[in-house]
Amino acid sequence: MTILGIDPGTAIVGYAVVAKNERTGDPILIDAGSIQPEAREQGERLKSVRKHLLQLLDIHSPNIIALEKIFFSKNIRTALAVAEARGVFLLTAAERSIKVCEYTPGEVKMAVTGYGKADKRQVKDMARLILKQAALPALDDITDAIAIALTALQANKDGK
Repeated sequence: MTILGIDPGTAIVGYAVVAKNERTGDPILIDAGSIQPEAREQGERLKSVRKHLLQLLDIHSPNIIALEKIFFSKNIRTALAVAEARGVFLLTAAERSIKVCEYTPGEVKMAVTGYGKADKRQVKDMARLILKQAALPALDDITDAIAIALTALQANKDGK
């Protein structure tokens, strides 16, 4: 099973592809990075995000796309822009018949660290240990995507 984890956004979209090592059953990090559209206009940003998403889907053929659910309290404008980006991910997954799993930040923290109120550093450290990596990318959007993908891998460990 291959999972594409996405930390949704419009200025920066973090992504990570994880799978299980067939021999050991351990999670492995296949790819991770960010999509950073240069366009200022929202429609053009979404178009760029979709183009990159389609490339990732063609390269990795994930069984599942895992997304973080939006939780916001302060900036409604930012939340709406992220919701629009999530729409692109959901539509593209539906067009490709790819299962989508969505997780709250608390669910991701609980799955990766065992503590639903862990801070970003704790999540990053545990993700690094789970993946047996010397280091993970510095950009929070990427490490968030890794944690989201690991959450989906754990939640779908029976292949469903």
